[in-house]
Amino acid sequence: MFNLALLIDNHDEDNDQNKKVILKSKLAKKVIARNNGKDAINYLTTNPDIPDIIFLDINMPIVDGCVFIHEFESLPEIIKDLSKIYILSSTKNDMYLQKLVEGNEIEGVVSKPLTPEICEGIKQ
Repeated sequence: MFNLALLIDNHDEDNDQNKKVILKSKLAKKVIARNNGKDAINYLTTNPDIPDIIFLDINMPIVDGCVFIHEFESLPEIIKDLSKIYILSSTKNDMYLQKLVEGNEIEGVVSKPLTPEICEGIKQ
C-alpha cells in the first residue's frame, strides 16, 4: 500500500470517485487532489509529503498534463524517484498518449474512472 496518492484532474466528480476507489481498494492510505498541473507542481514543490503515485489527466485548463510532465522533469530527483506517474485517460489506445509514455518517465496509461481492478493491477 502506498502512503500518498495525488490525483490531478480538473473534474471534481472524477477526483471524488477516484479517491473513493483508491482508498477502498487500499492502493493508498491518503489521497490529495489538485485541479490542474500548476496547483500540482506547487504542491510538489512546497509540501514535504511526496506522493508515491500520481494519477494525471492530460486535458485540463491552466496547466495541462503535458506541461505538468515537462515541469515535473525539472523537480528535485527525490520527488521524481519516489513518484510514479500514471496517465488517466478515457481513451487508452490513443497513439499520442503512447508516445508520451515512451518519451517520459510514465508508468503507463489507465482508464478513467479508476476501478478496483485497475488499482489491484497497479499494486502488483
